[in-house]
Amino acid sequence: MQKTKICVICKIRRKLVDFCKEKSHKDGHHSVCRKCKSKYDKEFKRKNRKKIAKKAKKYYEIKKEKILKNAQKYRDEHREENKEYQRQLRRNDPNYTKKQHLKYSFGLSLKEFKKLLKKQNNLCAICGKKETLKLHSKTCLLAVDHDHKTNKIRGLLCSRCNLMLGSVKDSIKLLKKAIKYLKRNQK
Repeated sequence: MQKTKICVICKIRRKLVDFCKEKSHKDGHHSVCRKCKSKYDKEFKRKNRKKIAKKAKKYYEIKKEKILKNAQKYRDEHREENKEYQRQLRRNDPNYTKKQHLKYSFGLSLKEFKKLLKKQNNLCAICGKKETLKLHSKTCLLAVDHDHKTNKIRGLLCSRCNLMLGSVKDSIKLLKKAIKYLKRNQK
């Protein structure tokens, strides 16, 4: 018969494998189950994000050279394995790269991105046209436009409109000057 234990948080009797190992406890396992610990850890990280980031930054500054050296060493030693792993991920999920980009750059899921696309009828939020930029003979998806100060997503833009906003660094003042210039030089 498998040994069990009751979690002190959820009060559910679970198998010992559902608890992390902890040498300081009599039975050698933590008193909180993995599920509850995971929820607690996520909530703690969410509440203390700045404090954790500050601590991590301080640690990185102290150990920067060693961290970078070890990371480079690992990459060099596992280069081919990593390339194959990345290829396999892309083979299994053609949207893998897009998902990762959306998630890490904008905190956006592919589902949310597609919802935005549908809301805009697959058209640029500024010019109202479809994306025309092609990469490896495939038409690119619209770019996610966001406020660089607040990180709030404003909409999806074609590459030209996105480049235009990026070029003027989202400056309304500069865009107004550009409009005046164009009007002045119109025939």
